[in-house]
Amino acid sequence: MTIAPTESSPTVTTVVLDVRGLPPPEPMQHVLEALAGLPAGATLLVHIHREPMLLYQMIEADGWSHSSRQLGTNRWEIGIWRLEEGDEA
Repeated sequence: MTIAPTESSPTVTTVVLDVRGLPPPEPMQHVLEALAGLPAGATLLVHIHREPMLLYQMIEADGWSHSSRQLGTNRWEIGIWRLEEGDEA
């Protein structure tokens, strides 16, 4: 996922969180803590060692959206951002 400024959004804040290799439930705890403090309009970019399917369900229920891609064996990159009113997942 590439996050870059656009004409409608001249500055994009990205917070990077690396939770690779942490034992469960630490990756999920760190992600949820980071989301709680994420500035409005910012994106959380998570580096993790597996796809966090349970996390997706939890954050979607709380109004977050996500995009993920596998970068290699045991390497995932997850972008998480807050949906604004009127946006679709």
